[in-house]
Amino acid sequence: MNNFTDKKIGIWGFGVVGKSALTYFDQLPVAKIDILDNKEITLPNASHHVTVHAQNSQSIQQFLHDNDLILVSPGIPLHDYQDFRDKFISELDLYQAHATWSTIAVTGSLGKTSITHLLTLILQKMDIHACAAGNIGYGMLNLISNPQSTCDTVILELSSFQLQQSQNFAPDLAIITNLYANHLDHHTNMQEYFLAKAQIFLHQKENQQALLPLQLLQEISAIHPIQSGWNFFSPKKIGPQESISYHGTTIYYLDDRKIYKIIENQIHLIFDLTHLPAITFDENWLIIIAALDMRHLPLQHLAKIAQELEIPDHRLQKIGSWNGSCFYNDSKSTVWQATLQAVESIEKQNDLPIKLFVGGLSKGADRTQLFESLQHKNIEIFAFGHEAQSIKNICKTLKIPCHDHPDLDASWQACLTSITTPSNILFSPGGASFDLFIDYKDRGQKFVHLFKSIS
Repeated sequence: MNNFTDKKIGIWGFGVVGKSALTYFDQLPVAKIDILDNKEITLPNASHHVTVHAQNSQSIQQFLHDNDLILVSPGIPLHDYQDFRDKFISELDLYQAHATWSTIAVTGSLGKTSITHLLTLILQKMDIHACAAGNIGYGMLNLISNPQSTCDTVILELSSFQLQQSQNFAPDLAIITNLYANHLDHHTNMQEYFLAKAQIFLHQKENQQALLPLQLLQEISAIHPIQSGWNFFSPKKIGPQESISYHGTTIYYLDDRKIYKIIENQIHLIFDLTHLPAITFDENWLIIIAALDMRHLPLQHLAKIAQELEIPDHRLQKIGSWNGSCFYNDSKSTVWQATLQAVESIEKQNDLPIKLFVGGLSKGADRTQLFESLQHKNIEIFAFGHEAQSIKNICKTLKIPCHDHPDLDASWQACLTSITTPSNILFSPGGASFDLFIDYKDRGQKFVHLFKSIS
């Protein structure tokens, strides 16, 4: 780990990560601290001299030249600044150098927030002092700067942006939920995106564990030998003979709402999901239960514990009914696979027609496959935002009813006007929120507000 004594420290971006970084570096004998951000910020009290710079092309170059070490907030692309790569330091590597507790790290394209949230609550109800950090809960460096908040077990929700900069991070249990085309406006291609996610297990020691998607086994094997503590999971049934071709690894799989484990070609039933509330997708329960099993934690009380759990807002959240129609807020959907998953989940509940809000930024991913999957369903699309016209063009080709609007208010009014029979109204945009909103929470709160205005 770097020696920070008398070093000039740069913090690029002053969101959750930048603020926790300032608290961390302010406790060290550094020479000075510079902050670079593209918006006006208010600084907390600090013992060091802290300078704030407005971000522009000229100030970025000066900032990179002037500082010895620079912590970059996740999401800032660094492809154009590789001349300074020796100066960049990783939040995760700082965390790794100080963590004395057990760490479970969760990443993936879908489900990581729900899994992190539910796994944390379950561990707490099992009398384990657990806390969530990373993208939810505490800032990682706050866990180091504030020892009073330290837990026995930390569950980190991690993005590809955070992992991409890491060189040493090695959690005790690494979980990848899945991998779909995402953030291709940041990553050069899918291979770069995969390699960023793979940082979650690449530096693990032999005594550490990983829970990884079986469908990625070939890609994972190509960059790292399969370790003894690495297990795999599949949302589809795996037979004993089929498992022989998977290097003898332990595999968890889902079949008819039951979770099985294959060890040395022997199948063991470990949990029946019909005993759990339908607060999250079965694939998420598969990962959570497999993780608990890998940690040798008892599952016999999970059904009772789960009855007391709630999923965070904006994740396929039923917000109410109006004139016989049910309204669902799934604003957390930022990739099209999440939208398809939400539609299929709603279909299992009833056969009412679906009016689906789709919008936001596709982040370089092609949403055509979503609409191909919706082509023969009883569904009507209300597209909003900067890509609404392109969404309508795809739907027109596939003969899916679609209405495009510049913003959510206009789509909402059009949707209300179209409701002539009871329907499922699903807000599951399948894209990033930044064309019209601060984040997915802001977007979801707007949808909830619109519903409350009529209910």
